[in-house]
Amino acid sequence: MLQNQSKNTENSLSKVGLDSGRRDFLKTAATSAVALCSLQFAAMLSSCGDSTSANDVSTGVTETLDLTANTALNTVGGFIRRTFGNNNSGREVIVMRLSETSFGAMDVLCPHQGCNVGNPSEGKAVCPCHDSNFGTSASNFGTRLSGPAPRGLRTFATSVQGNTLTITF
Repeated sequence: MLQNQSKNTENSLSKVGLDSGRRDFLKTAATSAVALCSLQFAAMLSSCGDSTSANDVSTGVTETLDLTANTALNTVGGFIRRTFGNNNSGREVIVMRLSETSFGAMDVLCPHQGCNVGNPSEGKAVCPCHDSNFGTSASNFGTRLSGPAPRGLRTFATSVQGNTLTITF
């Protein structure tokens, strides 16, 4: 009987040792899995980062538009989308009439992941990729209204003299 108790105790101890080893293994595996997932999540978030290009600096170069030839700009809220050679890194610009006397010009590149925003509608331009919203009225032109974009759209100075609109890049 003493011999049976001894064997039972050894079996219990070996089970405890086995369970303890298995428990330690599972803890280590779970910790490693969490660490790996955290690294993958961090990498994914960094890919959602700011899409600013090193070329996005003001150059001081000016371009002009003849307002009589761009009839969409004759009414408040009217806009055009176009490129201006290599200005703005060759990307499109939205030029919009904000009031009877003022205009705005902004890059179409969303600063979140670099998608092009849609056309102005109902006081905003929306990025189709992740739903960032940017203002298109005189009081908030180009500003971030909502969404994951870290800031507003890049805007360019405008001035008007007679029927000539000047945009400074």
